[in-house]
Amino acid sequence: LKPGKLVFERDTNQLWEFIAAPAAMTRTIADWKPAGGGGGVKVVNRVADLQLPAADPMLKDGSLAVVRFHADAVTPFNELFILRSTPPATTGGATTWQWLPVAPQIDTKPTRAGADTPDPQPDDIQVTTENGHKEIKLWDSVAGAWVTIYSEDQVQSWIAAGNLFVGTAEETGHGIAGAIDLGTMPAETALGATDKGHYWTWVGNGGYSIKVAEIGGLASGIDGALLNVGDWIQVAEATPGVYTYTVIPGDLLAKARGDSLYGLNIWAAGAYEQGALVVHQGKIYKATRPILGTDPSPDTAASGWQDIQLNAGVRNVPADGNLPATAPAGDVYLVVNSAQAGGKPAFYTYDTPSAQWIAVGGGSSGSLALDISTGGDLIFNIGCPVGSVMMWTLQTPPEGWLFCDGKNFNATRYPTLNSILGNNSTPNLTNQFVRAADPAQPLDFAHKPYTTGKPKTLFTGHTSTDGNHSHSIEPFNRHGLSDGGGNGNLQENGRGGHVHTLTAGNHSHTVLIDTGGDAETAPDHILLYYIIKAEDDGMNTRTP
Repeated sequence: LKPGKLVFERDTNQLWEFIAAPAAMTRTIADWKPAGGGGGVKVVNRVADLQLPAADPMLKDGSLAVVRFHADAVTPFNELFILRSTPPATTGGATTWQWLPVAPQIDTKPTRAGADTPDPQPDDIQVTTENGHKEIKLWDSVAGAWVTIYSEDQVQSWIAAGNLFVGTAEETGHGIAGAIDLGTMPAETALGATDKGHYWTWVGNGGYSIKVAEIGGLASGIDGALLNVGDWIQVAEATPGVYTYTVIPGDLLAKARGDSLYGLNIWAAGAYEQGALVVHQGKIYKATRPILGTDPSPDTAASGWQDIQLNAGVRNVPADGNLPATAPAGDVYLVVNSAQAGGKPAFYTYDTPSAQWIAVGGGSSGSLALDISTGGDLIFNIGCPVGSVMMWTLQTPPEGWLFCDGKNFNATRYPTLNSILGNNSTPNLTNQFVRAADPAQPLDFAHKPYTTGKPKTLFTGHTSTDGNHSHSIEPFNRHGLSDGGGNGNLQENGRGGHVHTLTAGNHSHTVLIDTGGDAETAPDHILLYYIIKAEDDGMNTRTP
């Protein structure tokens, strides 16, 4: 036992403190005193439930209480609080009371982007354990905010912004104000780990050759090297633990750094300096902080990359699979070789409500809404209105067109054509001559039977009186007229006999037409197919 040791008595819900000197213990209750003001340890659900003596006269200075939950009354808290008073002499008025945490709490969270610990108390500590983003914060009750004690992100930012520039260098006697003579630079043998990366910029004469043992008065690895204005003399670790000078040409250095920071290279997982520019999914991103190899892609929320908004040009990707999973509303992409468009170029924009890529160019009833992950039916649109009729030369109509043969079509696939025609069958123009209709009258596409009009100039005529002809006569035997035995010769068999034609009065003759005439009336002509436009204007695409 040592002074200050605490023991909790479960039956009475009382906390006791050992106060005796170990060598002078009486081994009685006199060696102990009640902790927490003698009122036991109260248990409440939230900090807001802690009462003050004005509400609970049993409370005394030093009373203890355990708060079980955070303010949401769900998340476990289990923190021990002690009631402390401030006397009037200090406050200049009445005694003030305050519940204070007995000891600061240390809470953890897995990610830097996660929510901070709720209900923080004075001097509470919060630790973030995310790899590459570890962080320690302290709650400042006066400021009412978390104060960062340590942050890997902050340290990385400091390192990236740190300046390893030592100064400018020149040959001895050159006379540039503020420049360091090569002879006053540290000797190569004196270089250590703390010098690694430090550099001097050459401002001396161009084309200067470093003399033997000129740097710091001793030999170096760059004796005889040629220096031009803007070159770097930098400390490098040639082999582990061995540090030497090296010359980095200024133009190559600037080019390498420029390529790294501002070369607009295609993004790949890796480390990037703050301010670096990259291209990802056809968009330009700028690093707002140092980027680690473990950080997500630039199009991920809270990735450390900022989308640089451009108002010119259209982003392009090589194939459908290169389209990002999602995109901001209004973004337009050109897929150079779109399988959904039959291997041809196609424009798409992302539709947030339906979570699909939409082919740019319109389409009725969502007929052009695309889900590039599912495929669909190929549609090819040509620039004229749905319902247009034209002549065609092949036995297969172009895609997006149908023959005018009276057959039914898929009204779901061609909703606009179905609306225009009023039904799902095409007009039947097979073997028909098309005649212009009165625009004031609606079309019903019904077959109109043929009619024959009077000739513009009426026919006139009469029967001919020319030419030899004969009439048949009726044999007449009253007076003994006979044919003389059937030989066609008339003989008179009696007196007074004679022959005459019959007078039958008004009568008609039948005109017999045995040959001539056709099944229909048609001028000289050739045959072509009539086709009708069935799909909206657009481009190669697929319905979902």
